[in-house]
Amino acid sequence: QEAEGLAFSVADRFSFVEALTDMVAKGKSPSAIVTGEGGIGKTYTITKVLKDNGFLPADDAESAHLPPSKVYVMVKGYSTPYALYRTLYENQDRVIVFDDCDSILSDATAINLLKAALDSYAKRTVSWQTEVKGSDLPNSFVFTGGVVFISNKSLTSLDQAVRSRALCVDLSMNADQKLERMGHLVEDPTFQPELSAKVNADALAMIRDNLSKVKNLNLRTLIQVAKIRANVPSKQWEKLALYTMSQ
Repeated sequence: QEAEGLAFSVADRFSFVEALTDMVAKGKSPSAIVTGEGGIGKTYTITKVLKDNGFLPADDAESAHLPPSKVYVMVKGYSTPYALYRTLYENQDRVIVFDDCDSILSDATAINLLKAALDSYAKRTVSWQTEVKGSDLPNSFVFTGGVVFISNKSLTSLDQAVRSRALCVDLSMNADQKLERMGHLVEDPTFQPELSAKVNADALAMIRDNLSKVKNLNLRTLIQVAKIRANVPSKQWEKLALYTMSQ
């Protein structure tokens, strides 16, 4: 457990994530890897830090006329190795956030591309030496952007060569630590600002009081229960929330 970071508090480890993302945003580190099961706030924390550094997602940045150095690209889901190569090429001077792209980690070719992008050098050469019919991409290019890789896998399960090339934080948590994290978020005015502080607090209290009945405890549980609390009549919301949490 200690090897996966559980010896450090939840607050410590999320502060580590913020610090590493800040380093990537400022160009002080080319890459970071953040691991831990889904629904614990990895993506929320990382995008918040990027926005605090003046970054916008690619679609919004275009209308705001931001330079590439202030643009981040979010890549989600399955990717083939060649699609990964294209993504790196087309965003070679931006920050790329790979979120839940674990398919990359099971393909040897994709891993080699990822190793090149995550390396510790300021300029990293990424290569694709196999001919692809009709391709408009060069065989190699220099990647100067930043990469934040978010994975639902445990840190120890990742390829060692990938791990060694980036600064890493593992956010594995037990139930008590997840509740601790939720408590911290509920006190943050930027978390679900469309809902009142009381609604968020009531939702968290509901989860705490019924923890043994929660089938899959994560941040999404808190978000769902808070929405029920805000939108369902007072005599019904607790029953609906309990039903939802137990499914």
